[in-house]
Amino acid sequence: MINHGYVDMRRHSINDALDVIEEEESLFLKMENGDYDDELIRKIEDEMYDDISPCLGFDLGTAGSIYALSAAGHAPVSSCNGGTLGGWHPLPNPWIIFYASTGKMLPVISAAEVSNVGLIHGIEGTIELYSDDIRKLPRFARALIEKMNE
Repeated sequence: MINHGYVDMRRHSINDALDVIEEEESLFLKMENGDYDDELIRKIEDEMYDDISPCLGFDLGTAGSIYALSAAGHAPVSSCNGGTLGGWHPLPNPWIIFYASTGKMLPVISAAEVSNVGLIHGIEGTIELYSDDIRKLPRFARALIEKMNE
């Protein structure tokens, strides 16, 4: 899938990524406390627009990982939460497709292992990060930041 709305996020720092990860974790806590009610999820999305959240432009649950991968020097080019929080999406599982920077994959691989998400080679030299549960992507993001700091 081509990302016509691509934005190069690699200018963002680890601190930017941590801010987004914390926001996303807070959003997931609200959703969990509200039993993932569709109306609540729509309200949260509306609040993101009102607050001009850095998560805007990304499906709920993918922003933290996009920022973390970008801070690690990789270039995410497409993402989707798989419709796990409602709405139609082209595939049923969350994923992020990115181009990897040479020599910078070890923290990504380690973070994927500890957060129980998968990595596969995609088309045209990309790597696909995928999961069976959207809640694992914020865990991956936090683990990646931790691994980068080791």
